[in-house]
Amino acid sequence: MYRAITDISVLESLIGKAPRMMMEKAIDHLDSGAQQWIAYSPIIFLSFGFGTDNTITIAGGKAGFVKTGDHSMSIPKSMIDNHGLAKVGMATGSLILLPGIRETMRVNGVISRVDDSSIVVEVKECFTHCGKSIIRAEFWSGVAETSGLHVPEKFAEAGRYLAIATISGDGNADVSPKGDKAGDLAHIKEGALCFADRPGNKRFDSFRNILTQPKVSAIMVVPGTSQIMHFSGIASITDDDELRASFEVQNKIPLVVTIIENVTTNVFTSGALERAQLWTTKPIEYPFKPSEIMAKQTKLMKSKGLAERLVKAAASSSPGLLEKGMEHDYKKNLY
Repeated sequence: MYRAITDISVLESLIGKAPRMMMEKAIDHLDSGAQQWIAYSPIIFLSFGFGTDNTITIAGGKAGFVKTGDHSMSIPKSMIDNHGLAKVGMATGSLILLPGIRETMRVNGVISRVDDSSIVVEVKECFTHCGKSIIRAEFWSGVAETSGLHVPEKFAEAGRYLAIATISGDGNADVSPKGDKAGDLAHIKEGALCFADRPGNKRFDSFRNILTQPKVSAIMVVPGTSQIMHFSGIASITDDDELRASFEVQNKIPLVVTIIENVTTNVFTSGALERAQLWTTKPIEYPFKPSEIMAKQTKLMKSKGLAERLVKAAASSSPGLLEKGMEHDYKKNLY
């Protein structure tokens, strides 16, 4: 039995406190950059939550299958693996990927309408997420060996990327990414599924949510295949030395590990992944850079603190500065 961290102050003493600027970098709508991003995306990890319950599925198809407005996303039911989960009033989180791109877009909101053909999300929060999980997972590279994936333990050994859905105490949904090489992402120990925390964007959304509402749902992916493993259970966070050491990579030991107990797993073929054809699509030349979209969103931040003003000024005066900073961070702080 591992010691569970139950207090936010204890957690912050281990992993640090989320910088205010990171917590306030989200905008409350879809700006032109976000809408352009979504228009080019063939894949969305999509969560639905209400009260203490939440689950996650995938929506996928040809780029442009999601329609957007300044404050809305409309997703065809036919493109969602399990659209029957969605109900009006549910909180929803989404993680939106672009083929070949390391960064991701996260959009959170509330389901405002469900009709015969589509699910409409009223957008409450939007921000661009760093690319570390995609880089560690080597997500855009396929795999050579796919045998045995029907066995959860084998799938966990082969998995390189997962999206975990959590919901906060006040009912807001979130989908956070995790990524590692095969064998380093997740372990199944004594019936529990464990995965490490690696450096990311320092918002710690899923951690804060788990402390107040521990029911979680997640999808694990083996890049190059359309097989996925959906799993759910009761999550806790631990700093157990032995467990953390089992996730050591490049002489770096993670600060904490997430444990999901009472876990249920389901391995199946995702129609959304098959339609998205993520690993067979020819390289795409995008008319934008993620750093450009991030810089534009930075300038839209509402926070007016000194640090935020300096970041906004830097984003305005030197568009390439943010990209250089990201590249440096990817090289120095991947683990």
